[in-house]
Amino acid sequence: MSRLRIVQVVPSLVVGGAERFATWLAEAQQRAGHEVHVVTVKDGGPLADRLPDDLLRATWPMRKRSRYDVTVLARLVTTLRRLEPDVVHTHLFTALSWGAVSARLAGVPVVVHTQHAVHDDEVPWLPHVRRGLAPLLDAIVGCSDAVVADIAARRYAPGVPAVAIDNGLPLAGRPTAPLDGDPLRVVTAGRMVPIKGQRFLVDAVAALRDRGIDARLTILGDGPERAALDAQVAELGLGDRVHLPGSVDDVADRLAGADLFVLPSLSEAMPMALLEAAAAGLPLLVTTGGGGPTLLRAGAGGEAVAPGDAGALADAIARVARLSVTERRALGEASRRTVLDRFDIDATAAAYEALYRRHLRT
Repeated sequence: MSRLRIVQVVPSLVVGGAERFATWLAEAQQRAGHEVHVVTVKDGGPLADRLPDDLLRATWPMRKRSRYDVTVLARLVTTLRRLEPDVVHTHLFTALSWGAVSARLAGVPVVVHTQHAVHDDEVPWLPHVRRGLAPLLDAIVGCSDAVVADIAARRYAPGVPAVAIDNGLPLAGRPTAPLDGDPLRVVTAGRMVPIKGQRFLVDAVAALRDRGIDARLTILGDGPERAALDAQVAELGLGDRVHLPGSVDDVADRLAGADLFVLPSLSEAMPMALLEAAAAGLPLLVTTGGGGPTLLRAGAGGEAVAPGDAGALADAIARVARLSVTERRALGEASRRTVLDRFDIDATAAAYEALYRRHLRT
């Protein structure tokens, strides 16, 4: 087949789930023989240090200086006209709003957007803007069935084909967890914002302590709720049981050092951290507020509880603490096998290529 010229557009190269997915997808598309570029609406970011040289040389920061810096539109249009892509693929709202408009002004044949979340309308006007941008798209992709259902329910993109394509991740060389911790080592990862529900997980650890169950929690990530979580840990006297190391580069190794991954989000799509935890061979505890149960239905080992319920989280963690190492490993192996079978980044890249080509032919 003919080689495609693809531009992946992200807001920046901060170490977030959507940004990591976009760069992993770009790497997989390069391996498949396509010419791939990454455009950041703002500056780059620490994720740039993790990119292979070929992709780093094809990364173009547009350096948007503020929310109202409309001069970025001219820079984007100029860059896209120079690159002459077949496809512009945007991720997250900032990339959609600036990338889709500039792609159409530059005459790009196909524009695709991936919706990575079911909760990103944090201000009242965002849904209206999103609907206004929808006619610029050839397709909108949800990273799980839950996201596609949310797109339809909120009428984000009326008249635009909406399809589900699983997020994927590179799987080679990832360490796996021995699952032999005593006390139980619990881990979660994600941006520290209210929707992620980390406060309920901290409350669950306190409830477990009060029941005489020793569980140690590590919360990976950072964000505006960091100070509130630090205060909560101190107030509950959990300094010896809850560790907040912030954003770290060795996520895979940290996951492999745990016995259970918990996703306590109030609303969530299919976060990369959950897939990484499954790839590490961890049992999974998720909430029913989004795409987490999709992974369990696909075969991963674990259970789902209602969001915002610290007692339910504590009960589920206690059940895992009572399991033998053999029983934990059976759950973890089911998680790992599910990711290997369904969520490899090369399979995801092939699905996106098929979508691109389908719309290039129309």
